[in-house]
Amino acid sequence: MRRRSKEEIKTKIRKIPAVLLLAVLCLAVFPISTFAADAVQVQIPVSIQTSGETPSPEENYTVELQAVDDAPMPSENVLEISGSGKAFFSPIQYTTPGIYYYTITQQSGTHKRGHYDQTVYYVKVSVTNGENGNLETVIAAHTDADMTDAKCDITFTNYYKPIKKTSESTTETIPTTKRKPETKPGNKTSIKKSKNKVKTGDNSNATLFAILLLVSGTGLLIIAISRYREKYHK
Repeated sequence: MRRRSKEEIKTKIRKIPAVLLLAVLCLAVFPISTFAADAVQVQIPVSIQTSGETPSPEENYTVELQAVDDAPMPSENVLEISGSGKAFFSPIQYTTPGIYYYTITQQSGTHKRGHYDQTVYYVKVSVTNGENGNLETVIAAHTDADMTDAKCDITFTNYYKPIKKTSESTTETIPTTKRKPETKPGNKTSIKKSKNKVKTGDNSNATLFAILLLVSGTGLLIIAISRYREKYHK
């Protein structure tokens, strides 16, 4: 068997980089189809529920989405929801398979009777290659950071305390005997005048009776004196 000369070995070694370069160029010009996939978009839903004596008009609620480990983000990561209802964050676009994590929280409102849900939702978006070569997604939400509990919907429940009706309770506790009658200034004057008239009438009757009694007494006294004189001075 003929041994290869050193020149032949060197020539073959020089050809290896050329072969590798040709392979890289072929991959660039003719990409493998398994790496090619269309982008896919996902919209994460959020619901708001209210209970208790809700205010009128209804309050606006703010929900915020944050990415974990540089996951793709929507154009708007803050969602505004008016009253009870359901809304979606702006679409999130994915171009490669993978598992992406997010957190969703609700900002506290400002209503004095409101109690706002402070639950933190941990969301996982799984992006995989489908059978037809397109990307497919699955969304899962949990309420624990380890995502070991059951999947759940992203729903924030806000409660409002009832309004205390203090005015009605105060009115009911006031005794009716202590209520003063509502009288106008004109009524007070008329009451005083009527009392004065009654009092004046009583005094005039008593005075008349005294005068009659005095006249009668004087007459009887005169008669008695006259009879006395007639009897003893004849």
